[in-house]
Amino acid sequence: NRYHQQEYYLSQAVSFPLGGVCSLGVAADAMVNTMKTDQYFIVNPFRFTGLGSIVLRAKTKNTEASFGLLATMVNESSDNGQGTTSREALSPSLSFITRLSSTPVLRLRLMYRNSFRMPGFHDLYYNLVGNTGLKPEYVHQYNAGLILLKGLGPLQLNFQTDLFLN
Repeated sequence: NRYHQQEYYLSQAVSFPLGGVCSLGVAADAMVNTMKTDQYFIVNPFRFTGLGSIVLRAKTKNTEASFGLLATMVNESSDNGQGTTSREALSPSLSFITRLSSTPVLRLRLMYRNSFRMPGFHDLYYNLVGNTGLKPEYVHQYNAGLILLKGLGPLQLNFQTDLFLN
């Protein structure tokens, strides 16, 4: 059983100040994945993934908030033309961080994200464990956390705790 996977990745990102406390970030990514195998019953898949995101951020001395939107487009095909699939998804996210106190520094952070993930080639095609019937994952993620920073002479105490819900 021989498998050979390759991935090519291209990424770019830029951020623009909008004046005052706001900024806008834009990013684009492109990925190409291929897999070849000597297994006669497994197709050799090819996947192109395009990602585009936009994030609006507002930041003051004590508070930061952001809203983001990630667009995902996936096209997958095989060398024999079978199993061609196309998927698109929009994934929003929100985050908020605020300072609750200054001495010691205590911050509260909150986050929500809707995530989309395609199964990997190993999940779909590897012999004995691959399952070509797998569907993409759609997950709602929630996070709440506290950050405590306290100076102790030359030392800095940094304590972080988070609660996750998926």
